[in-house]
Order: sequence, then C-alpha cells, then structure tokens
Amino acid sequence: MLEEFHVAYDALLARWPVAVEETTFDAEHARIRMNVCGPPDAPPVVLLAGAGASSTVWFANVGALSKTRRVIAVDMPGDAGYSVVHRRLSVAELVDCLDDAVLSVVGERAVSLVGHSYGAQVALTYALRRPDRVAGLVLLDPNGCFAGTSAGYLLRAVPVLVRPTGRRITRLIDWESAQVGAVDAGWLRVARAASTLFPVRGLTIPPRPSDVEVGALTMSVTVAFAAQSRVHDAPRVAERLRRAHPGFTVVLIDAASHHSLPAVPSTGVDAVIAQALNR
Repeated sequence: MLEEFHVAYDALLARWPVAVEETTFDAEHARIRMNVCGPPDAPPVVLLAGAGASSTVWFANVGALSKTRRVIAVDMPGDAGYSVVHRRLSVAELVDCLDDAVLSVVGERAVSLVGHSYGAQVALTYALRRPDRVAGLVLLDPNGCFAGTSAGYLLRAVPVLVRPTGRRITRLIDWESAQVGAVDAGWLRVARAASTLFPVRGLTIPPRPSDVEVGALTMSVTVAFAAQSRVHDAPRVAERLRRAHPGFTVVLIDAASHHSLPAVPSTGVDAVIAQALNR
C-alpha cells in the first residue's frame, strides 16, 4: 500500500517541468520533506497543499512560479507525502516544525505563503503565529478559515471520514469537481493511494481564527475562492470577507472547484499567485 503511494507520488513529481531538489529536514517532532526549485537567491515562496494531496499537487504551477521565485513545496507533517511525524502534533508544534524546515532552506528571509484547502488553514495559522516571517499570504479556496463547510459536502464526505478508501475519495472528488471536468489522473492516483494511509481524521487541524485575529494581519493577503466550489458557497463567503476585511484582495477563480485546484485552471491560479506576490 505504501509502495503504491510512493510510486504514484514519484511519478507525479517526475512530471514537474523544472529541476527539483528533494530536501529533508529533521525537526524536533517530525522529519519534513520539501521539494525545492527555482533560483536560490530569488524571493522564497512556500506551497502548502490540501489534505491528501501532497506537495506534488503543484505540478501544473511550479513551472511558472519558479521562474522568479525560490519555491519550497512542503509535504505536510502528518499528511500525505514523505514527511514523517513521531507523534500527533499540536498546532504550535506543527507551525514550529514548518518554520524550522523553511528556515533550513531560505534562512532568515521572510517568505510568501501559498496554501490550498487544509494548506490554507495551516498557512493562515502560520501567518498569525509568525507574522514577522511572512511577507505575503495567498489562500486558495480556504475552508475552515472564514466559514464552515456546507452540509451537502459534509454528507458526501462522511464515508471518507469514517472509512477512507480510494473508491470513496474518488467519488467525492468526481462529484465536487463535476462542473469543471475531470481532475488530473496522475494526481488522482496519489489521492487514492493516500486516502487510507493518511486519513483526514489524523490531521492537526488549526482552530478557525476570529475576525479580530485575522484583522490584525499586516502583510498582503489575497484570498481566491473557486467559483464552482461545493465545499462552501464561495460567492457568499467572498462577499462577507470583503466586507469584514476591506484591505484583503478577494477574488473568484472561474472554472474551478475546490478539488480541481491548484492544477485546474492552472493559468488562473498562476495569475492570482503572480499578482499577489508582486503587490
């Protein structure tokens, strides 16, 4: 089972259109794998993937991003990938591990954080706990950050939460992304293999911050919702966020669902990230 996951992971990583440095850092409570690319002296950007996706999910985005950035794509501790945790981490320990790992690659330079889904939750928490380390924040269809999850999605997700299997995660992903077409087959193989090895119920989930806490952020913040997301009512959540935090850049990405991101539409995601990092 683990071998099947590693084969799928390695195959998707091999599709990255740039040279990749496979880096491992031993933190206090975890061994963290990072896939690094781009010019070493370029401004650093850290990519945090959604649950069960692994760092390989950025295969369609790293080509454009690494032209002008030092890209550090992280296998989240406790989630799908080559990272290994010695025990379940607290939220504080998770942030500490990530920060130490990133420091090992870029030194004291502040980083831009780009997170999708669960990765967005962790990125937001990282920024709240280490604001001096974060130059900018980009959240892609964040769930659990500014609103709850829709009842319809939760009902569909229950079988995956109770007894995850490759077939069940495929059904959930196919249903959620039906309006935008099929997700990448190579990434779906990663997600299927990861579903039983790295169940969502084992993740360290940061609590949703208050509006007051979020409003205290001083770095540039861009929040991009998938227009066809079925995880939440994206237009409604986006409008509420604009009212609550007028200093944030809040956009909708057309022809995108929660599970199609960040690969589909890659050009739309790349444009959002590029504009955010250049602010």
